This record gives sequence, C-alpha cells and structure tokens, in this order.
Amino acid sequence: ESTMAKPTGHRSALAFAVVLILWTSVSVNANNTRRAHEKYDVVEHTIEHTDDEYWTNERLMSARSMPTTIRENVPNERQSPMNAERSNPASARSSCGSPYQYLYTLHSAYNRAPLRSVGNVYYESKGIGYTCSGAIAQDRRLVWTAARCVWDTRTGSFINNLVFAPLFYNNTQPKLYRALRLYATGGYVVSGANDVDYALIEFEDEFPASLGGLELTTNIASPSTVYYDAYGYPDGAPSYNGNYMSLCHSLGCQRDPSTRPQAVGVVCNSTAIKGSIGGPFVVTGTSKIGGVISYTLGDNFFYSPYFDSNTQTFYNNVVRSADTSDAASIRRPSTHSTIFR
Repeated sequence: ESTMAKPTGHRSALAFAVVLILWTSVSVNANNTRRAHEKYDVVEHTIEHTDDEYWTNERLMSARSMPTTIRENVPNERQSPMNAERSNPASARSSCGSPYQYLYTLHSAYNRAPLRSVGNVYYESKGIGYTCSGAIAQDRRLVWTAARCVWDTRTGSFINNLVFAPLFYNNTQPKLYRALRLYATGGYVVSGANDVDYALIEFEDEFPASLGGLELTTNIASPSTVYYDAYGYPDGAPSYNGNYMSLCHSLGCQRDPSTRPQAVGVVCNSTAIKGSIGGPFVVTGTSKIGGVISYTLGDNFFYSPYFDSNTQTFYNNVVRSADTSDAASIRRPSTHSTIFR
C-alpha cells in the first residue's frame, strides 16, 4: 500500500487544487502549448538536437527558404529586379522618402556595423532543412528572428537542429553556432498572429564582441518619419540565391491595419521575402533594432511587427531566463515547453 500522504478535508483539497492549477499554468507539454498562454507570454522551448553533424556544407547549400502562408505576389504587380546596384522599387510611394535596395557582393562590407551582426538561421523541421535570417541582440547570447522561424504552424511544434551563421557570404563554409533554447510569443504559437511574429534564440556560446549586437528600440512614435534598413539573405527569386545579404531602405511609410498594433512596412521587392524573413529592421545610421522582417502582402513592402513596450518586456523576460538557466540541464533535450509572463 502506498505511504504517500493523501489530502484530507476541504482545506487540503483546496491547497492541492491550487498547486495543480499553478503547475499546469507554468509547464505544459509542447503539444498542448496552444491552450495555456496569453498573446505576449514567452513560450520557451529547449531545442532538440537529434544530430550534431546534421548541418554539413551540402545541407547548408540545399536548405530551402522558410515556407510562408502570406500572399507573396499579386497578379499583374509591377516588380523591380534585384541586382547589385541600388534600385527604386516600382511601387514606392513619394511618402516613403528615397527608397532603394542594395545587394552586398563585396565581402569587406560585412565587417561593418550593423551588417556584422546579421546572419543566416538554419533549422530542420520534419527532416527538411530550412533557412531564415536573424541578427545578434545586445545580449550576445541571443539572436532576434521571426517567430515563424522557430515555431512551425504547419506541424504545431517547435523546430529542431537550429544553428546560426553570422557573416555568411557567397557559399563559403560558415562558422556555425548551435542554439540551446527558443523563445516565441504566445500569440504566434496559438494563432500565427503577425503582430507578435518575433522570437529570440539562445545559444550555447556568447557571440564574440567583434560581431557586435543590436540594441532594442521600441515605441517609435511616428515610423513614417523614420528611415529603416531591412537586412536579410533573400532566396528564391531569379536574382537571389541566398549567398549575399541585401538591404531595403526607406521610411516606415506603410502600415498594415489588419494587425494590432499596426505592422510597419518598408519598401522592398516582394520577391525578396523568401530567405529574408527574420532579418532585422535597423534604424538607419544606428545599430538599433526596431523590428524583424515578417511578411509581405505582395505590395513591394516588407512588414515587421510594431515593437512596443510588450516587446521590451518580452526581451527582458528572455534575458532573465537566460541568466537563471542551469547550463547542465539546458543541454538535455526537453519534451516540455514552459510558458511565463
């Protein structure tokens, strides 16, 4: 017979119920995270590395652009070609300042801030390799990217085997940094909400100071008066092969009224969205990140969630989690995700 004490009476039953409720609200199985959070909660997941040698050079080169459910092209839309020179996208509005796109084909450019902090995110989902973009945060244990690059809405699960390749250039064998944990917003995990499509990735090793890091800026009062530089590694279009970093520069002149708060749009060729997702929106002339590339509506704009006070809280919570994490236990694959506010 079991010797475990059994709760007796109303007080014991109530205490037991409270403990049970508190436990289930904090730690739940990854398959059930869709039922246990709020929009701005941090959903934390210890990443599973099934194969330390998964990312061979061949797999890196064959990784696919991250699939997206966002409409990428509008019939009869005028598209402007991407090349190594500055070009003005055809749909740019006069209210967007003097927009241009640029493809960085000279290796020396990659050593400058903020380019040195940007890189490729590679991950595996259901046995297939994919690629996104990302950027090192001010806390150099972390990388900013889009939530859709860590949570697969098709499978309802977090991805595996994630690595980051900063300073990736022209098919050269990159130095890979291995991820430990993923942090996504509750709103994206539940419903794929574009207004909270941002995430942070924690890595085993702190990135070297030579790669810099992007300071978070939030609550920009009037994005339409601020110039942004959207960086990423576009792939999938005739002039894009994922080998070079690109820049899209304009005022944050477009908003998406379907999101709350409204996403900010920067002029960019819509065909460049594949591979660029997760790349940073950097305030021009600074090393401050004010968004991440999330989607396009086929209108020659890249959209980012509006970074507000909730984004700052999200970042602070992730840093606090990284500060208090047990390195030994982190390295053991987990079957659970944790939700905290």
